[in-house]
Amino acid sequence: MTTTVIKQQTCPHCQAPVPPATGVICDTCRQSYHQECWDKQGGCATENCKGACELPPPIPCESTSGGPLLSFLASLRNIFLVAGNTITGVLRGVVLNVLLVLAALMIIASCWTSMDPKGGHEVLIDSGLAGISVLGAIIAILTGFTLIPNEVEGRTLYPVLSKPVRRWQFVLGKFFGAAGVNGIVVGLLSVLLFVLYMVKFNGQFDPRMIMASVMIFAMLTVLSGLIIFLSTFMSWIGTIIVSMVIWLFGNYSQFFHDLAIGSERSGFSTFTMTLVQKLLPNFQAMDMRYAIVQQKVVNFDALEVGKALGNGGLYLVIALALAVLIFNYREL
Repeated sequence: MTTTVIKQQTCPHCQAPVPPATGVICDTCRQSYHQECWDKQGGCATENCKGACELPPPIPCESTSGGPLLSFLASLRNIFLVAGNTITGVLRGVVLNVLLVLAALMIIASCWTSMDPKGGHEVLIDSGLAGISVLGAIIAILTGFTLIPNEVEGRTLYPVLSKPVRRWQFVLGKFFGAAGVNGIVVGLLSVLLFVLYMVKFNGQFDPRMIMASVMIFAMLTVLSGLIIFLSTFMSWIGTIIVSMVIWLFGNYSQFFHDLAIGSERSGFSTFTMTLVQKLLPNFQAMDMRYAIVQQKVVNFDALEVGKALGNGGLYLVIALALAVLIFNYREL
């Protein structure tokens, strides 16, 4: 549509002369225009070609033209696009596949060798759920700490942010990707455990194991949120160490609570134990194998389960909010 103007003409819109070698010229009537006038008026003013050479109306932005609802849906689309790419990248990696095979073999070995005619059901459930919990946490840490740092160091983050993807959408997308990987890992290992249980006990099945697997997934999701938060400002080795410490201490929350209320403890020790117990998420309360096997710490009461999920959800929301805040102001 735009060509160089050979001779000076008068712009029909503003009646001012159009200097040579500037402006735009209508392909139909060869009339010269200022670029600003052409853009503002939407095309040519000549009656013969009016409507035939007008510029098409601007395409409205998808995220702003439909109000808050379409803007929200566009944000969700960006988040889940990042999450889908994250899941695909992790599944294609060697680390997850190797760890998943090792985890499956360890669960099979532990379940097969821990059978006892007396109390065999509880032993199998205890060893199987413990294996899923521990091995799932190791997989979550070793696959999660690289999600954001690798994107920054490899400079693959910049093409993503150059598109209509905000930083907060990128962070949440990485988190949902990590949660999706956790779901795949827990789902596969849980199905393996269920099959082993039914094979060993002639088709019997304990439905409580399903709830226990769901709670393990919730536990690992909270852990992934904390890993995403740590990886926004810490090195990879620091993220691994701190994540493992949080996981270990969170699984001994009841132990720290018992230490805090011990009558023979000093005031400083009681304060320290209470602080550790309150600052870290209570993963032990989300471990349902204690309810199945030991019948303590937590049980299958809806109120207890709700409190455990609420505690973990609070830590998750705080961790993600801080991760978004830090990543928004981080120099990349």
